[in-house]
Amino acid sequence: MLSQLSLRLFLKSFYIQQSCRRALKDGMRPRVPCSPPRGGIGVKVRDQSLRSLHTLATVAALFCILFTMQPRAAHAQSASVTANGRIAGRVVDHDTGRPIQFVRIVLVGSTSAWETDLDGRFRSTPIPAGIYTVRAVFIGYQRSDADSVLVKSGETALVNFALRNQPIELQEITVAAPPSRQNSQAGLLSMQQAAPAVSDGVSAEAISKTPDSDASDAVARVTGISVFDDRFVVIRGLGERYSNSLLNGAELASPEPDKKVVPLDIFPSSLLESIIATKTATPDKPGDFAGGSVDIRTKDFPESFVASLNLSQSFNARSTFRSFPKAPRGGTDFLGIDDGRRTPAWQPDPERYAESFADVWTPRSVNAGPGMGVDFALGNQYQLGNDALGFILSGTYGTKRDLNPDHFSSLGNGTYNFSESNQSVDLGGIFNVAYRLGSGSKIGFRNLYTRGSDESAITSEGLSGDAEQQFRGYQVRYVERYLLQNQLSGEHSLPFLLHSRVEWKGTFNRSVRKEPDNHQVTYVDRGFGFAQEPSRPPFRFFRRLDDDTWSAQGDWLLPLSLRRSADALFKIGGLHRSKARQFRSATYTYDYNTSDPNYAAVVALMPEEVFAPENIGSILTLRLQPVPDDAFKARETITSAYAMVDLPLLTSLRFVGGLRAESWNVDLTLNPADSATRRGLSRDNLDYLWSGNLTYAVSERMNLRFAAYRTVARPDTRELCPCAFNEVLGGVRSLGNTDLRRSTILNADLRWELYPRAGEILAVSTFAKDFTDPIVAAFDAGVEGLRSRFINATSSRLYGAEFEVRKGLGFLAGFLEHFDLGVNLTLIKSSVKVPRELGLFDPDLTLQGQSRYLVNGSIGFAPPESRFSASLLINRFGDRIYRYGTVTNPTVPQDANFIERGRTTMDGKIRMGLLGHMSLSFSAKNMTNARSEIFNETASGEVIRDRSISGRSFSVGLGYAY
Repeated sequence: MLSQLSLRLFLKSFYIQQSCRRALKDGMRPRVPCSPPRGGIGVKVRDQSLRSLHTLATVAALFCILFTMQPRAAHAQSASVTANGRIAGRVVDHDTGRPIQFVRIVLVGSTSAWETDLDGRFRSTPIPAGIYTVRAVFIGYQRSDADSVLVKSGETALVNFALRNQPIELQEITVAAPPSRQNSQAGLLSMQQAAPAVSDGVSAEAISKTPDSDASDAVARVTGISVFDDRFVVIRGLGERYSNSLLNGAELASPEPDKKVVPLDIFPSSLLESIIATKTATPDKPGDFAGGSVDIRTKDFPESFVASLNLSQSFNARSTFRSFPKAPRGGTDFLGIDDGRRTPAWQPDPERYAESFADVWTPRSVNAGPGMGVDFALGNQYQLGNDALGFILSGTYGTKRDLNPDHFSSLGNGTYNFSESNQSVDLGGIFNVAYRLGSGSKIGFRNLYTRGSDESAITSEGLSGDAEQQFRGYQVRYVERYLLQNQLSGEHSLPFLLHSRVEWKGTFNRSVRKEPDNHQVTYVDRGFGFAQEPSRPPFRFFRRLDDDTWSAQGDWLLPLSLRRSADALFKIGGLHRSKARQFRSATYTYDYNTSDPNYAAVVALMPEEVFAPENIGSILTLRLQPVPDDAFKARETITSAYAMVDLPLLTSLRFVGGLRAESWNVDLTLNPADSATRRGLSRDNLDYLWSGNLTYAVSERMNLRFAAYRTVARPDTRELCPCAFNEVLGGVRSLGNTDLRRSTILNADLRWELYPRAGEILAVSTFAKDFTDPIVAAFDAGVEGLRSRFINATSSRLYGAEFEVRKGLGFLAGFLEHFDLGVNLTLIKSSVKVPRELGLFDPDLTLQGQSRYLVNGSIGFAPPESRFSASLLINRFGDRIYRYGTVTNPTVPQDANFIERGRTTMDGKIRMGLLGHMSLSFSAKNMTNARSEIFNETASGEVIRDRSISGRSFSVGLGYAY
């Protein structure tokens, strides 16, 4: 029935779209009602809306065809016993969280039984629908029963066990059987309780209750985490450079040329299983962080057949249906891929090459249509005798348009009023497949691809800082980014070798950022009108950053028996990572022929008329800058070896720690394409990173944790490159430093945590960090104007506390019992000391990007027998330094810092079930309409340096889940 409805919608939308197009093209009245009511939107928006409707219908029809064409074997498997279902789950050690292999899973009152594999997972053969008691039995552990497990026809009931040690056989315990997978918040908290290190996270279940569209939105819900510049994670008040990003446990390369950490907005939320922020170190994790390590985990294959499809349209109060500058689109732009027209093929004749550029400087205006989003997922697991094969295929696609017509900024060399429009495309997909060989081996193949593009049209007016002239600027920029990860991994149980275990994975990452076109032109007020002038020549530049990373990691895990069987663990392993990075650019400027009699009249025209073919070669001449000042290539390698132990020192005291040795080598070549200016530099460091984590189980549901560890923060290759980088018209040039040293950090954490019930937590943490040679970005005003440069401060210290509560109101009667509340608060204080020879910096200087406080709150409502749910989320961060004040002279105190004003945002989502497997959702983002402001505190008072408003956003979605 669903496929028939989707097919009818597809055909109907196609008919309406084609009829309207033919009628509007011929100037005739359409045979179908495609005209809006009087006062409605224009023809262009109608066409966009029809295209969106047709696209959504096409996706729906294709999905339903795939759904109805799912392998008949899976359907036939239960055709003969239509009332059959399955039971599946996982068994872990309650104290350590480690999976337990060879646990016997039985149905009480029957002869059916199964064993867990090396991951502690089990999956039954088809059993008749009904209510069962499921028992987990293993020597040395208490027998555990899950009572009243409901098995439905054609579905899989999830039952998970956390077995407690019991050397003497006692009466079994009976437990409830709620799902506890990592993608549920209760499952994530149970893993967090048994984790060897301090961690916080957000699950797919929690993300689904929010309007978050990508990982940068979702991670801001985690305790102690905020997002800087809408994309970069700040953990415990430490800027993005003091964190690292992992994807499925492997480090990622950033597609941003001037950033160390990966921008999280390239990961659509629909592809995520969970986001886990580990805040203390263990020897088996990379040691290049101070704030924390963010592990983004994509969806894994399910226990049974799943299928879902979600369609949505979004509206922004400041953008949708408003006049919107839109550059011409190419054939593949809808996929976030430039079709090649923005960077025409090279021609040796400069005049012909200049004429081949797209002459678009002031894009024509259209009415902005609503944003569109589509995501789907298909997955299944097949039993092949004693083996099992599972897969998941998931994809997402979205478009949106943002308009910021009144962005004010005086952050750079001048004062500007911007009108900015941006149209973006985001798509991504994962395909994961895993094969389990019996109960002792598993091989997995994970693949992720995500891509995004942004095309911006920026018009600016203002006062130039250096010449104090009124000017007007035009800029069009197209940026595309993509990230690819392929990972092959294996886990193998070795019963013949002391019952040890081997884990390995090989990963390839490719990260690319391309800027196939960025052209800018400036007009200056000459007293009788605006015109271009030779002192500010227009220019075009093209940039591309390629990062290829190969890594291989292997671990050997040996269980040890101290107080009981296999209650301790010894682990050794190694990691080798090699990253090749290359940044290329080409900058073209235009020279003016001021002696041409038509020069003065032509340069006063609009840009499309100035750069018309008849003026190229006569008034304007294209010139390639001889030596790019920002090109480089680098090879960075990290080789590490580590040894760690997981020991029960006492009955309730657990120690996890050891030593990690990391060797870091960088070879950097500047201007590699020019033999005359080519030069290089090398760095080589060997660090011994120790760590220790103590966990004292005060009671069955209460832990007291203490951790001490040493980590490092290394400069990125871009920060080592002494080359200039300028992002946008009017922006500040950024300059690297070949003398940068790595930072070393001593860390200490203390945490008390209580888990009253499944999905609930009460936690209090304190932490302290002591930095040597921290890297900061300072600003000076030299002969080249204002610029940013990276320097090593002398030292820095940071202290903080975190508080977290997640609690259901089930103890209350009536309506309130269906609510759950969550709040987390982070308080931070930091200080930075800068060498006197670098300038007179504020003695009370704090770390850049660090707020003194951060608050997240949530209210959820979800009656257990209802298909209705609602959530309200609040985020608030305090003022933080956006940029340090300028140093103009080593003997003069620095100027006032640029402060980003704290703001409060409120988001909400409502979801309700419809007939069958359908659901309808409504989301709202930034309901407070919070504005972004940056200001200075000067002697005359507060001065606004930057102000912009993103506007309120709303979306409606229709979903199907099987």
